[in-house]
Amino acid sequence: MEVKSDFPSSEEMQKWDEEDEKQIIENVGNVLKDQISLSKEGNFSETLNIDSKGDLELMTSKGDLTSFFCHMAQFEEAKGTEAVYSLAKKVSDKFPELSFNFEENPERTQVKYSVTNTQQQVK
Repeated sequence: MEVKSDFPSSEEMQKWDEEDEKQIIENVGNVLKDQISLSKEGNFSETLNIDSKGDLELMTSKGDLTSFFCHMAQFEEAKGTEAVYSLAKKVSDKFPELSFNFEENPERTQVKYSVTNTQQQVK
């Protein structure tokens, strides 16, 4: 079953330039800050699934986006979990108040990340 998406394909994503990358990093950082501000715990976390080829699963079987952060990581030159780590590094360079933590399960089928805004007080 082919899942149709309004999101750009991998080929389209590779055509993006440096200005687009800066905008992506800005958008991701702002979305994460918004997610953190809505959290009573003062952080945002989610678990990303990794398929048998080592790629991040972007869509559910119903065609829903699994994770905004995961999708945006596909703009990175790196692939799989390395793309997530690369995007997190760029976001934390732009937003030093955002602190990331990653955990992969032993089977390497999932990676959980959490992000905290060190300048925000817990509610």
